[in-house]
Amino acid sequence: MPVYDLALRLIEEDSQAIKNEVAQARKEVEALAQEVNGLNATAEGYEAKARQLEEKRRHLEVLEVQSEVNLPSVRYAVETGKADLTKPSHRKILENKWRNEGDLDLLMERIYQMNIVPDVVPALHPSINLKCNFVTPESAKRRSYAAEVQAAKDKGVEPPAKTPKSRAPVDAGAYLSPAQTIDPPTLYADVFHPDTRLYTLLMVDP
Repeated sequence: MPVYDLALRLIEEDSQAIKNEVAQARKEVEALAQEVNGLNATAEGYEAKARQLEEKRRHLEVLEVQSEVNLPSVRYAVETGKADLTKPSHRKILENKWRNEGDLDLLMERIYQMNIVPDVVPALHPSINLKCNFVTPESAKRRSYAAEVQAAKDKGVEPPAKTPKSRAPVDAGAYLSPAQTIDPPTLYADVFHPDTRLYTLLMVDP
């Protein structure tokens, strides 16, 4: 349809215009970064320059997000699970989905329903989307592979091929059977910041 084609063209033109701003902003950041790196940390004006550099970096990231966030190819990649978390636009879309489409709301609801706050910790402000995949109830009922091999030997038949147990994501606050927790969970994290940070995973039995 002509209207659809026109909309796509407008999105592309807007994206290109902002990318031109990105290129200019990146040059300013690089120039200011060189200037700051050449200053002594105790020199007069160092703190003001460092703050200015941080502001310009934040502005650059905003422009990078705006330059791609409306592109159909970017939206499609995120919706189909092909997000690239090294790209600010992909991170922003994922964070908005997590915060605005119910996942974070469900997590906070369960945190308060189960009295994690305030009984375990006084306050909690989640900043990453951590997903846990546990063994499914059906797979948890399976015997160990060694037991399956022994049973096959006792029957005089060929041992079955070793197959991994099926796993599935669990919602926050879901109750699991002991059999599901024998095998450690598989963890997946969507992290919305570009810098490297260290996290500690705690298991608390209140």
